[in-house]
Order: sequence, then structure tokens, then C-alpha cells
Amino acid sequence: MKIKSTSLAVMAFSALAAVSGNGATIAYWNFNTLTASTNNGTTYAPTSGSGSITLAGWTTTGSTGITSFGGSTVNALNSDPSGQSLSLQGGASTGTPNNGATMTFSFVMTGLTDPIITFATQKTSTGFISNQVSYSTDGTAFTPFGTPYNPATSYAVQTIDLSSISALDNAATAFVRITFSGATGTTGNNRIDNVQINAVPEPSAALLGAFGALALLRRRR
Repeated sequence: MKIKSTSLAVMAFSALAAVSGNGATIAYWNFNTLTASTNNGTTYAPTSGSGSITLAGWTTTGSTGITSFGGSTVNALNSDPSGQSLSLQGGASTGTPNNGATMTFSFVMTGLTDPIITFATQKTSTGFISNQVSYSTDGTAFTPFGTPYNPATSYAVQTIDLSSISALDNAATAFVRITFSGATGTTGNNRIDNVQINAVPEPSAALLGAFGALALLRRRR
């Protein structure tokens, strides 16, 4: 039995509605390939999708400052195990020189709108308690967003909902930065795990994709 054109249209536009309503994951980091208790560097490629995480302003001594501790399944995709986390510490050997250091997400928003970043995070009692989010479209001039967040001491989801920021819609590259402050101990740390960046296809791009799918189905009849 041949599928009627109206049925094909319903299928295509149902798929369009699902993608447009829920968004799509454009980048994801589970950090499970990091080596435990080791400085794994300042740049991190995603586990899936495209984008980058870059650390700047961090003072390190060996594995102190930037390291990796046990992760979580909170906010994980694909039933990923807890594995490792990106763990950011207050200092190198003395004091807390990493207050004011940053972590920046960069990702392409061409054809996309309404970015939302979620991740699992926790802090220790002397970790960073005042973490300010800001955003940019050029990677240089950043605009503060919302008020600083203070993570719990056990893993929970932190949400950065930038869907109200129209400047990021369809941006060639979007930059979202977290500036960490308020740590009071050298090894006081915040752990970051299972980062998801989700965005919604622009109506025109999503509609084009739906029509493309419809045309492909019609050719296969």
C-alpha cells in the first residue's frame, strides 16, 4: 500500500514539531576520558556534537588547580556511567589565586535559537560559591547574565537558560562564560559533569528540513 501524500506531510511536520518544541543537543561533554587526579589541560572537545570548553586564568601546580575527580550520572545522556568530572580548584599551592578564573563554552548557533546549557555540578565546603555567567557573540565583549549561582554540595543540575537572549540566535559562534569566585581553600573545588548545550532550529531551517524529508519520502514511493 502506498503512503498518501497527506500522511507523508503529517509525518514530516510531526517531526518538525518535535524538534522545534524540545530542541536538540548540539554539544555534550561527559568527561569520562579524563585521567583521575590529573591536570588534563585547558581545552576540552565535546564527547558528541561540536563546540569547545576553554579554561583561562587558572594557576596550577601539578594536578592542583585543574584536575579530575569522580563524576555523576546526573544530567548524563545515553546511560553514560558516572566516570570522571572536570574539577576546578581554588589555588595552586597557597591562597586562592583561581578566584576570577573562567570557563568558556563556545558553540555554533547558525540556524538555531534559544540556547540552554545544563550540567551537573557540586562544590566542596571551600569551593567557589559565586559563579557569574556572561555571554558574547565575539568572544571579547561579555555581558553578565543573571545573578551568580552557588552550587550545592552534592551533584545537582545547574541550568543556564539563554533563550531570552536574541543576540545569540543564529550567531556564527556563541560564547558563554562562567567566572568562578568565592573559594576559600587551595583544594576547595567545583566539579562539572555531563554538560549539555541544547538549542532549537530556527523555523525556516526546521521547515526546510521537514520539506526535504517529505520530498525524499515522496521519491521513495
